[in-house]
Amino acid sequence: MATLTRDAVLEILADWNSWGKQTRTGIMRDSYLRDFERKMRSEEIVILQGVRRAGKSTIAKQYIESMGNPDSALIINFEDARLSKVSANDLNRIFEVYLSEFQPKEKPVVVLDEIQEVPEWERFVRSLHDRNAAHIAVTGSSSKLLSGEYATLLTGRHINTTVYPLSFAEFLQFTGIEAKSRMQAIENRLQIQKKFREYLEFGGFPKPVTLKDAVLKKELLRTYYEDIIHKDIQKRHSIQEGKKLDELGQYYMTNNARIASHNQIRKFIGLSLDSVQRFSKYMEEAYLIFSVPLFSYSKKAQIANPKKVYSIDTGMRNAVSFRFSKDFGWNAENAVFLQLKRTGSEVYYYTDHKTECDFIAKKQGKKAAIQVSWNLEDEKREIKGLLQGMKSIKAKDGLLLTEDLEEERKIEGMKIRIMPLWKWLLGK
Repeated sequence: MATLTRDAVLEILADWNSWGKQTRTGIMRDSYLRDFERKMRSEEIVILQGVRRAGKSTIAKQYIESMGNPDSALIINFEDARLSKVSANDLNRIFEVYLSEFQPKEKPVVVLDEIQEVPEWERFVRSLHDRNAAHIAVTGSSSKLLSGEYATLLTGRHINTTVYPLSFAEFLQFTGIEAKSRMQAIENRLQIQKKFREYLEFGGFPKPVTLKDAVLKKELLRTYYEDIIHKDIQKRHSIQEGKKLDELGQYYMTNNARIASHNQIRKFIGLSLDSVQRFSKYMEEAYLIFSVPLFSYSKKAQIANPKKVYSIDTGMRNAVSFRFSKDFGWNAENAVFLQLKRTGSEVYYYTDHKTECDFIAKKQGKKAAIQVSWNLEDEKREIKGLLQGMKSIKAKDGLLLTEDLEEERKIEGMKIRIMPLWKWLLGK
């Protein structure tokens, strides 16, 4: 960085900023944008975390676009190879070059994109915040963005948001189908049902959703997966066993929505138990996978029992896994899990080792039992599992999500509501 002149710094920044030019940043993700605007008004440091290519940077850029004055904003993208050696001290210089060039009349917005690439970045951000020099937003593709010895520097000064790939409602918006009201959903239900299968097949990463070519979609999704494996995990953690890391990732993609025993996996992959545990943890930190614990009132039981694993996106999962069918059932369950996470639920699975309930969801002190069955092939087993899940949390009603069945049943004095999954995802 020391060799870069002032003009070189401005040249790099000009490639990522909208100074003096009109830009459009695509379809607005309204819920995230409103949340981002609200948090930026708090004067705290706003941190957007989530898997790469989910749209974190775009949301920040849309916020800047909505300001109407791009000269009052500075975006620094640390995935730019020209900034690969940047240090925390260099950040001060970049900021000073920006201030002297544009002399903003109001407190500028500073967006630090994929900041985890910069060692000790927290020192620069803390300094900006404490001097009240800028409104600050930080994006990163690691859940451990604030881990380590410098995390305490930002304690009490930041607000976090996790950005996920598109929800089904956002997917419909991106593909031009109206479903915001109940009547629109009813009028367009045949189109929506068709699009729902497409959503389960290709997922919700914004760029692939906008493409028409199915082969190109899958190629792009495979590239995303490889970038996560190699950039966010292998490179970041200096892993030598790159091939085994990739095999483990493909194992999880192929076996999503299943209970995963690290002991069984180590034998299958040919890794030590320690490596399986470490690599799995790194994959969770990079938002590639999520592990869901057993529902139990005993913390010891939660820790001792194996977890269920879900993918960040059904499209990515389908693009890289070894499968011989469309797997709508497993993908449907994965879609439900992601929606529960988007809406802020704590998620568990339930089993008494005879029956299983896919989800026990907990939010604001309330618990719900949810079962997912695409075509109810084994109706008796699915309902029995849901009932046992309901009993475990003393719930009087439960939810069974299917492809298209809709009805209510009373069983053993408890109410089971059966409804199409696409309707539940749309909140209809």
